[in-house]
Amino acid sequence: MSVPSVLDAGFVIGLLDANDAHHRSAVSSLRRLLKSRARLLISAATYAEALVGPMRRGPMFVRRMESQIGEVPDLEIVAVDLDVARRAAYRRANDVALKLPDAIVLATADLAGAEMVLTTDKRLARHDRVITVAEFSRR
Repeated sequence: MSVPSVLDAGFVIGLLDANDAHHRSAVSSLRRLLKSRARLLISAATYAEALVGPMRRGPMFVRRMESQIGEVPDLEIVAVDLDVARRAAYRRANDVALKLPDAIVLATADLAGAEMVLTTDKRLARHDRVITVAEFSRR
């Protein structure tokens, strides 16, 4: 396995929702990551964010999303423990514009020694190691 890559909620939502504007680039990016034998991480907070839409739509959609997540090879869901919480707080304390879910994603990447964070959020992409799926899929 190579160095881990962290996926944010926008990536996960784009990957799993064929109607999402980022679906094609997320699928293309995932294929490249899997080909490189990347270790893929999402935080439990990212998992929760990705579940919001399916929760609104009903149990069948929740089961489908959870099944799809389970089918992604080498994907690990990382707990938001005290170390992640402290690191996320540090990130937010040093960047007032950073939202807590994004701070948790970055903290997860920091503590895992991740090579990159894949996102659909251009604002988040201004941080080190963060790249949009559109940019990654064009590389």
